[in-house]
Amino acid sequence: MRKIGCFVLLSTLATALGAASPVTARADQDSPVHRYRLYDVGTLGGSLSLFYNFDQLNFTPAPFNERGQLAVTSLTAAGFASGAEWTGGALQALANLPNANVGGGGSNANGINDAGVVVGSADDGVINPRNGAPYDHAVWWDAAGIHRLPEQGGIASWANEITDQGLIVGYTSNAIADSYTYAGTQTRAVFWQ
Repeated sequence: MRKIGCFVLLSTLATALGAASPVTARADQDSPVHRYRLYDVGTLGGSLSLFYNFDQLNFTPAPFNERGQLAVTSLTAAGFASGAEWTGGALQALANLPNANVGGGGSNANGINDAGVVVGSADDGVINPRNGAPYDHAVWWDAAGIHRLPEQGGIASWANEITDQGLIVGYTSNAIADSYTYAGTQTRAVFWQ
């Protein structure tokens, strides 16, 4: 099977949901048989939206659940990144941590489980002196809002995926100095339960 990207995943999901006004496009010019529908999930007023499941090395295309909800990251009209959830054809911004947009920060939605719980990262206005960028913090969103996940004594973390049982995987920094890492301390793969 040829890998053709997240548009196929989105197309399959959107077809199942019966989304309106698709654009029909061929997967590639060499294939006269395969046809796909392309659906635009929109933005939060900015110039882009994407599925952003970043795990340092690979894109992991798992930003949707069995209920047809999508975990999306979009730019807002003000130019900040914001985690969002697409449900029933509508894109809704997720809550941010206080001071999230200081230093150009924001939030990213990376995964969603069948209960509609979204995981990702959000900034809180604390700036990394090593590179001038905001620190990311692993978070989860539910109907009550945004919740920060614990870190191992460090100052940065990221949540990639969540299972239907609520197990969250990602990484966090600890308090041991390491000059080769983004946060300036060691990074460890972790899960939250």
